[in-house]
Amino acid sequence: MNVRHLLIATTATVSLLASPATFAAPGAAPSASIAAPVAGPGSALKPLADAPTFGAKELDAAIAHLGDPDEKMRKAAAMAIVRTPPDAIPLLEVRLLRAPEAGPGPMWLVLDKVRKSMGGGKDSKDAKDAKDSKEKKESEESLEALLDGVLSSGNSAGHRSLALLLSGIEACEKQAGVAGARVLVRIAVDHKGLLKTTVTNVLKRMGDHAVAGLVEVRRDENKDLRTFANRTLDVLGKFLPSDAVQVKDPQDLADVLVAFGKIKDPDGIRVIISYLDADRTQVREAARWAIGQFGNEAKVPLKEAYDNFTGDKAGDDWPAEKTLKALVAAYDKLRLAEVYKLLDEGIANRDAGRLEEAVTSFDALLARAPTFERKAELASAYVDLAHKKLAAGDRPAARALLAKALRLGAGTPLASLIESELDTFDATDLLDHGVADVMLLRRAVELDPNNAPARDLLQKLTNDAEARQTRLRRWAAGGAAGVLATLLAILFLGRKRAGKGNDAAPPPARRRPVRI
Repeated sequence: MNVRHLLIATTATVSLLASPATFAAPGAAPSASIAAPVAGPGSALKPLADAPTFGAKELDAAIAHLGDPDEKMRKAAAMAIVRTPPDAIPLLEVRLLRAPEAGPGPMWLVLDKVRKSMGGGKDSKDAKDAKDSKEKKESEESLEALLDGVLSSGNSAGHRSLALLLSGIEACEKQAGVAGARVLVRIAVDHKGLLKTTVTNVLKRMGDHAVAGLVEVRRDENKDLRTFANRTLDVLGKFLPSDAVQVKDPQDLADVLVAFGKIKDPDGIRVIISYLDADRTQVREAARWAIGQFGNEAKVPLKEAYDNFTGDKAGDDWPAEKTLKALVAAYDKLRLAEVYKLLDEGIANRDAGRLEEAVTSFDALLARAPTFERKAELASAYVDLAHKKLAAGDRPAARALLAKALRLGAGTPLASLIESELDTFDATDLLDHGVADVMLLRRAVELDPNNAPARDLLQKLTNDAEARQTRLRRWAAGGAAGVLATLLAILFLGRKRAGKGNDAAPPPARRRPVRI
């Protein structure tokens, strides 16, 4: 390699090493964005319900594939609809209750053909026996088998519309909640009652989960809908309000109470009042909301409940809202008597500086009433005790107390201060393990500008980083200078040796030949 070329390369290296960008923190590599392939005719359809988000776009894509020429594609699309997640049920409801692509006639022809093929195609000679046999088969038929038969038999408009309804019915059954039941009861009377028997079987299997959806429409303007709901409730043994609330799951009970409040059924008032002091929070809150929907229509039953429970007399001029508020306060006072006793003990200990005793009382309170409405008032005691533990060197206990205080004080101004302290804790622990997380400290300062430990540590790390960068630049520049000096020395010595070679004696002259 030529010495001149080596010098040029060395100069470029020195320039690179001296550049500040050389020691800058490397940026994050840009993430690649990969678009999901759109399924087309003949392509394999991935179950769309497995996607991270299942929205209108994914649902419409699945519905479109119900008419695909490939039977496997149609079945995959139906499975995606069946697996619609609970949060997408409202989107499915809109598509199930709008006018289908085909009318009841074409759908009935497809359904009848599929049912006959499932039953072997044999008809009874006796008309009455044939009718009874048909009703029995419909009551025992499998929804999955019926859907599979429709998907396997074709992809006409009637097939597509019927496949959408059947897959939607199965999705609502799997959802097993009031949202799914609400859709089912309307499908039952749509399309001239084409799928009434199928939906009735599904509602029977859902049992308690279907009661609230049926109660919601028992006073609907649609006569067919009212008739179907009342008849199905009667079949389930849930026709009377006192029977409708006899469900096992607390959420189902809460949904039933809310349903009675929505339709303002006066027969349900006394039943709802009996749950105003329920142990389960969701049931209690549902009953209080529901009874509030009746207004002064519930005035007399509420007055009777207040008089019987408290022994006092509610004023005759009290509106229902005032009586309800007084009754709820009386219920809560008795139910939370022990809780408020623990609250008073904890506050007294906190004010007296006995932080350990205060936190012990508050822990017992939260064990009895996890959703205590005044729990935000307890957070300061946990913060003070955390500071005390930190001063004593017990960092794990201090952090645990701060984390609990953050949960208690969520949504209050104290929460941002606690979160700032937790970020400082995490940054300090990481630094002890050799990791300097400047972002945590910056966020801590943003949450609480008065957080002196976070601010001081952030400044120290910033200064250390700048000093380290300066030292690296100096070392790089010094090393490059040494390399350059070495190369110059080599070049100088080479030229000197070349000069000494020029001063040497010239070679002897060639002798001419002598003639004799």
